[in-house]
Amino acid sequence: MNDPLNALHHFKRYLIIAPNGARANDVKGFVKRDEVALLTSLSGDALISRAEATRLRNENLSLRKELDEARGRAHIAAIEQSPTPEKTKGAAKQTYVVQRGDTLASISRKFYKTSTRWKQILDANRNVIDNPKKLAAGQTLVIPARTSSR
Repeated sequence: MNDPLNALHHFKRYLIIAPNGARANDVKGFVKRDEVALLTSLSGDALISRAEATRLRNENLSLRKELDEARGRAHIAAIEQSPTPEKTKGAAKQTYVVQRGDTLASISRKFYKTSTRWKQILDANRNVIDNPKKLAAGQTLVIPARTSSR
């Protein structure tokens, strides 16, 4: 009949009625066979053991933890990259890693407390910046030293 679901129902009913019957061992084998057939048909032929499912679940959790830790380290690195008055004063050549949403004007504000010096940053990074209106997160820019002329 090729219907493992109904077969399982009837085999389990048999085992309830005659758990130690003459054919009980055969029926238990049929139950295992039909459970595998049913699970295979429901899972699209991608049947894995419980041990493999547990291993994959643990690996997934471990990878998520590593990813969260890496994101935390990246956030800390971004904070450390943020300019502070102590870092900008007297520095001849400084770098900055572009963060998502940064513009040349916003980077200028971070380092020079004014957005009007964005052209100096652009001039110092002509070899890195293709389009000044579209900075790529992760780009490293050279920040020219503060000058007293402005």
